[in-house]
Amino acid sequence: MVPYKRFTSGVSILVITTLGLTGCATGGGNSDGATTQPSNQATTQTANGTGASYGQSAGNNSATGNTTGSSGSAGLSGQSSNNSSSTSQATGDSSATSQGTGAQAASSGFPALVTMAMNQFPAKVLNGAKAPVVLPQADSGGSQMYYRTWQTMTGPILNYSVMFSSASNRLAAFMGSTYSGMSAGNAVWLPNGVPQDGQTTNSTVALSDGIVAKEVTFLAPKDSAKEVSSASLFWQEGRWQIEVSRTQTTEVPVAEANQVAAYLHSHFMPVPQSKGSIFVNVFPGENANGQVSGASVNETVKWQEGSHVYEVDTYSHAYNPIQTGLAMAISMQPYSH
Repeated sequence: MVPYKRFTSGVSILVITTLGLTGCATGGGNSDGATTQPSNQATTQTANGTGASYGQSAGNNSATGNTTGSSGSAGLSGQSSNNSSSTSQATGDSSATSQGTGAQAASSGFPALVTMAMNQFPAKVLNGAKAPVVLPQADSGGSQMYYRTWQTMTGPILNYSVMFSSASNRLAAFMGSTYSGMSAGNAVWLPNGVPQDGQTTNSTVALSDGIVAKEVTFLAPKDSAKEVSSASLFWQEGRWQIEVSRTQTTEVPVAEANQVAAYLHSHFMPVPQSKGSIFVNVFPGENANGQVSGASVNETVKWQEGSHVYEVDTYSHAYNPIQTGLAMAISMQPYSH
């Protein structure tokens, strides 16, 4: 179970808004990429309606603040030349007492860092928005946390996205998308397909709390340059489809699957309109010298509610990414300015 901790904390927050940078709160591949600390950047408004912003929370027990602002101009390669731009900075002071996974609650009931991040979005992309009350903690135990936001304001899919990171690594992300003219349910799916080459075996595995999962093990050909061995466990609970997969080995991820099954047995997930998915990816970890050591875990939780799709991602440098991701998803609540 995710540990709950009560504390009172002042939060000093630096916000730097940057429009015109494209980005995604979830990263591809198996490695957990580092996140660069925010720095002063020019703001550029682009024609495609995509934007980003940056912020920082120092989780010490004191806070002071002031506000400053400036404006300027900048251009990005590949963007239209008639863009307007501005740069703004703001620092604030807030404190509250809360319970949660490293959560710092503002008066609205949301952690102060979530409120600051969500305030970067225009109302247009926050129709039906939800945000978590639970925040991740870094596995290193550090108290300083950064956020970065992206939004898409044009087209058939409007999107807001927030990523949380420590000073050097991404920890977690959440996002919401509103679909028009297409089915939102089509965006909820598990990522792994059946490999075309190699040896595949199927069986069943008994997990905790009476769950019986389907096991699919794939042994990649020794000379394969594009496929790697993997072992996956699949099961379904209500409208939730669950996959726990270990890559680059055929060792079945029973321990990680049992973590998911045990948590779902004692907690109520959001109820999807049609379907939801939980995908846990276990892959080789690295030590400080870049050598393979132990295992790393990423998790993606995604579900549909009407024309909206919500997603929570946790990464290997978060404390207990499996339970933290599920806790963040459960804690998602309606948000409005």
